[in-house]
Amino acid sequence: MLKLLLAFLLTLLFSSLLEAKSREVARIKASLSPYTVKNITYYPHKVAIGESKDILASWYGEYFHGRQTALGNIYDMNGYTAAHKTYPLGTVVKVTNPANGKSLEVRIDDRGPFWNNRELDLSKGAATYLETKEQGVAPVHIEVISVPAVGLSSTPVEHKAPKVKKL
Repeated sequence: MLKLLLAFLLTLLFSSLLEAKSREVARIKASLSPYTVKNITYYPHKVAIGESKDILASWYGEYFHGRQTALGNIYDMNGYTAAHKTYPLGTVVKVTNPANGKSLEVRIDDRGPFWNNRELDLSKGAATYLETKEQGVAPVHIEVISVPAVGLSSTPVEHKAPKVKKL
């Protein structure tokens, strides 16, 4: 009887994990479709492991704390995550603050930032660790560490320059 109950519980747990994983895979695949924010259409694209560049990063916190991210997680402003406009959700990037050499790996689980020329929105916790929070916007170096398999295998809609809709 105990073995039967244990087998049932393990099956239930395993099926719940598979269901959660398949929902995440579906969200990552959907994240490769174009979307529009503030009358600008963004075209997500594939990225290569090892790809790196210098960008401007900001951070986001209290207002979004506890809300659902684009990947379906609950945003924790004290965690180590980030938002990017066009990288596949689930991508992991190493972010380095060139001013002090501090580095941190963050997972892209949301979309943004949608202000000016910023390319990455760090969680408040990540910005605090990297010591960029007080600046608000700071130059950082990013390197792609990993990309989810579906982000590598799915074909995004043909990449085009973002188009601005006229009002």
